[in-house]
Amino acid sequence: MNCGGYLEHVNTCTVAAHYCFRGAKCTVEQIGMHNHGQYISKHLSEEEKDILAERLRADPTVTPKAICEEMDIPRRGEFLGEFGKTMNTYPDYFLHAQVVPNSFLIIYRLPTINGYCQFQDFPAVTDVTYKVVEKGYYVCTMVIYVPELKRHTIIFQGLLGGQKEEYFSQYFFAFFVDHKVRFDGTNSFLGMMLDFSMAQVNGFQQAYK
Repeated sequence: MNCGGYLEHVNTCTVAAHYCFRGAKCTVEQIGMHNHGQYISKHLSEEEKDILAERLRADPTVTPKAICEEMDIPRRGEFLGEFGKTMNTYPDYFLHAQVVPNSFLIIYRLPTINGYCQFQDFPAVTDVTYKVVEKGYYVCTMVIYVPELKRHTIIFQGLLGGQKEEYFSQYFFAFFVDHKVRFDGTNSFLGMMLDFSMAQVNGFQQAYK
């Protein structure tokens, strides 16, 4: 699917690198100055991969978290700072940002996904994970089957500072409002599949009321 528009880089670094090959020798010339700090690597280095392989051979049952702690690898370092940058770059993607002590909730989604959600035909599925963010935070993700894509796709997400009923209540209420979910019998909401969590269930019921 093509929207007819074009890709545009926003707030990106303007530095260029010129590579010059002469026989078996290559020289690199940097043009301009970087306007950012050092990027945090999203992938393991070759040295870290070797250490990881040796660690797994010694103990195949070791968890990824334990290995990262042993190797002193950040599990998504400075992710809150990255969220802030993303919010400034893509403000239309974010519906709610509550960042205060003991009350942390960020809700976001793809603005154009609403037109592809057939809530009267397919149930939505909600899942919560802690493995992709720093300790103490959780990512709540909602998916639904999209016939045009022939697969389930993400339609709504939230970054939570804990698994509290009030967080889930705000999350589901924002979902109902943003997607104009109906319960009146006309193209009504088919249903929601949740984790085995009373906090989620109670939060969903509070949002419905």
